[in-house]
Amino acid sequence: MCRIFACRNGAAEEMPSLRQGLAYGCSSLAQKKKTVVAFTGSGGKTTWIYRLAEELRRQGKRVAIATTTHMYEPPSELLADDTETVKSLLEGQGFAVVGRRDGRGKIGYGGDALFAVCRTLADVVLVEADGSRRQPLKCFGPHEPVIPPRTDCIVHVAGLSALSRPLDEVCFRWERSRWARRQVVTDDVFAAVVTSCLAALRRNWKVPVVPVFNQADGEAVRLGGQALLRRLDEPIGLTTFFDIEERGDIRCISH
Repeated sequence: MCRIFACRNGAAEEMPSLRQGLAYGCSSLAQKKKTVVAFTGSGGKTTWIYRLAEELRRQGKRVAIATTTHMYEPPSELLADDTETVKSLLEGQGFAVVGRRDGRGKIGYGGDALFAVCRTLADVVLVEADGSRRQPLKCFGPHEPVIPPRTDCIVHVAGLSALSRPLDEVCFRWERSRWARRQVVTDDVFAAVVTSCLAALRRNWKVPVVPVFNQADGEAVRLGGQALLRRLDEPIGLTTFFDIEERGDIRCISH
């Protein structure tokens, strides 16, 4: 189960699906065109990617998941590292995870040629384009994120579980912020870290950027997340919550 609220121009509305919530900020998804969506940030990127992939597949879309950094290796029957396997999985199951094993339980970027195949054969390509060491908040490093060419939309995820905890325990690359390591993550700190990332994304890529505040576990946290979105003066943003059985779990993909 997941709960999705879209916050548009200050007003929050519960949405029936991730796709419908995201479509407010990603016009190609709304128009049902071929789409490449890159995910950055922390606190739920992988969960979002797999859950959105399953939604889209159930709607008859062919969905490829890729990474320009690293992500955990999926079951071998869903992994494609060559053109023929990508084609076979997309035609047979409507879904493929595309990348090359690194020998450490993860997959990495499959290369430009294989990514071009995904873009051609899939209706939607979902890209994990950033690393976070499984922490709920992050600051970008000098070469982050790694957004592929011809991306249509960027989703920047931040985890609300970072609030009220020491910065160095919950923020990847915290040292790139302006605070001391034991600074408690207040609303001000959370908003500033996210704002810095959103500004960098918009400065370097001229595509829509949609902020998502994930880990909105409970009404109080959700309302707090929505207040933060209003504070950031974002025209569209989402708060989301996934139950524990779906968090970062490929089992949400029926295969």
